[in-house]
Amino acid sequence: MEVFRGWYRKSPSRKGAVWHRVCRVDSILDDRQIAYTVCGRRIPTTKCDFNMKPNNECMQCSKSPGVILETGRGFVPVGEKSTLTKTAWHFWKIQAIAELKRLLKPRTYCVRIWESEGVLITTAWESDVSISIKAKTQIISKRRKRVITLEQVQADLGRFKSAIDCLCDATDALALAAKKRKKLKGRLTEEESQAYFEELLHEAEK
Repeated sequence: MEVFRGWYRKSPSRKGAVWHRVCRVDSILDDRQIAYTVCGRRIPTTKCDFNMKPNNECMQCSKSPGVILETGRGFVPVGEKSTLTKTAWHFWKIQAIAELKRLLKPRTYCVRIWESEGVLITTAWESDVSISIKAKTQIISKRRKRVITLEQVQADLGRFKSAIDCLCDATDALALAAKKRKKLKGRLTEEESQAYFEELLHEAEK
C-alpha cells in the first residue's frame, strides 16, 4: 500500500500541534482508514493535515528511521476536511494519477465451471463509479495457470469498487484544495469536481 511519506496530525489542530510520521495504514476504505504513527498513535487519515517539512515534529517519530511501507496495493485517501501543503498536494496529485492509471486497466478472470469448461470474465471501470462486467465461455487448457473461483472474483471486484470509491473521494478533496489555493470560496460544485477529474484523466492517458 502506498503511504504518504511525510508528516500527519489530526485536523483541526491547534497552532503548534505536534506532527507525526506514519508507519502503516490498516484499510483502503475511505471512511474507516486509520493511520498508525511511529510513536504508537492512531490518526484517521481522512481527518488530518499533511506536511513534508513541519516545524514541530514528534521527537519519537523523528528519531526512529521507520520504513514507511506496507505490503499490498492501494491508495491512501485524503479527506475533504484535510489541510494540504503545496508539497503534499503535489504528492497526492501524482499518486491519484498513478492510481487512476491502475484502475483504468481492464481486469480479466478465468473461472472453471466444469472440467475443461469455464468462463472468461472481463471487467472495466466505465463511468462514475460503475463497473462493466462481460462474460464468455472459455475452454481451459492445462497450460493455463491462473484459474480462480467465483468467490475470488467477487472478492477482487469488491476491492476494485472500494478503490474506485476511495479515488473519487480523494480527487474531490484535491479539487477542493486546488480551489482554495486559487483563493476561491464555497463548496466544490459538481462541475468543478468533474472538470478536475477530467484533468487527472487527461494526465493518466498520456
